[in-house]
Amino acid sequence: MSHANAVRMALTPSEQASVDFLNFQLIPDLVCAQTGVVNFDLFPQARPDVVALSIGGNSHNVLGMFNHPRPFAIGDPEHGRIPDDPARTFIPLDAVHAMFVQNMAALFGHADQIHARYPGVPFLYLSPPPPIKDEAHIRAHPGVFAEKLDLGFSPPALRRALYAAQGHAYARQAAQHAATLIPAPAQAMTPDGFLDLAFAAKDPTHGNPAYGRLVLEQIETFMEAAA
Repeated sequence: MSHANAVRMALTPSEQASVDFLNFQLIPDLVCAQTGVVNFDLFPQARPDVVALSIGGNSHNVLGMFNHPRPFAIGDPEHGRIPDDPARTFIPLDAVHAMFVQNMAALFGHADQIHARYPGVPFLYLSPPPPIKDEAHIRAHPGVFAEKLDLGFSPPALRRALYAAQGHAYARQAAQHAATLIPAPAQAMTPDGFLDLAFAAKDPTHGNPAYGRLVLEQIETFMEAAA
């Protein structure tokens, strides 16, 4: 989905010939809207060396970038809740994990079909970039979130915790298929776990080509180790 565009933009002309990109959001009829069945007639017919999936990566931003009308905190094993504010409605961490699994069930269903299509092929799940902490950057490049700016930003600790909770759903899905979960590149993150602006696109959520290059290097490292 959209986070894969950073990888696509990072490809050199010589690399483009060896990589196929399929964007579920841009190719009409790739997935039947009524049944959720993937149309494999639109896929390349050659057997791939590796399949890298980038699925539903903005769920944590949709939920937590801005303040909810009913502010909430989520469970945290170390601190009890994030943020630690009794005025916020408390949601247990297990409930947050279950919510992300449920919210991404349809997308993971598409992934299940792709696994079945390519038995024996190594699969990677590409973690999306971590949230952007810098509010000035988001205000300057709000994109589809422009109408929510007036709500005010959620506490950074909550946004980071929701990102981690979404990662739990990714890890669960990858484990079910014995696939490899690829974390966000450490070089693209700030010391406190957010996306470094040097690797941010001019929008509120995505990585830029420099970020995509780091992800490509992660994929290449995996393939070299598996060879």
